[in-house]
Amino acid sequence: VGTFLLAYNGHSRFQAVSSKIAAAAAFGIALAPTVAACDSSTAISLAHDASAGLLFGVLVYFCVVFCLRAKSKGKIMRAGFYGFCGIVISGAMLSAFFVQQWCSCAWWSERRIVYYVEWVALWAFGFAWLTAGTYQLRDGVKDKVGATLAEWREKP
Repeated sequence: VGTFLLAYNGHSRFQAVSSKIAAAAAFGIALAPTVAACDSSTAISLAHDASAGLLFGVLVYFCVVFCLRAKSKGKIMRAGFYGFCGIVISGAMLSAFFVQQWCSCAWWSERRIVYYVEWVALWAFGFAWLTAGTYQLRDGVKDKVGATLAEWREKP
């Protein structure tokens, strides 16, 4: 994820800077792994948690940007999908936070709750990213290689 975000420049300078910050946060998560799930007082755990919060915050921001751009182009279904992905990421992060605050550490650690909500959030962003990166062909419109959709259909 960090590598993709590092390479992404977006459509504005702010998006480019945001993607670089998110890439640094992704690398921070990897370089500061938590040793004990219930020990959040160490500097490594604090760095990991701060990096995770920053990364997922930027991922939600990108889903909002994708949503607004699709909406401005009249692509309501696509905009709704991006909005849904942003809500899933936000909901996953909020649920991880509240589970850690309200449930016993042994309960959520034993069930790997944080792992699963992070997994859901990353997959939601992955779907949004892949949807944003698609290049859809319409009949009569040439793609980047110069073939129309009808020509692609004719190929064996």
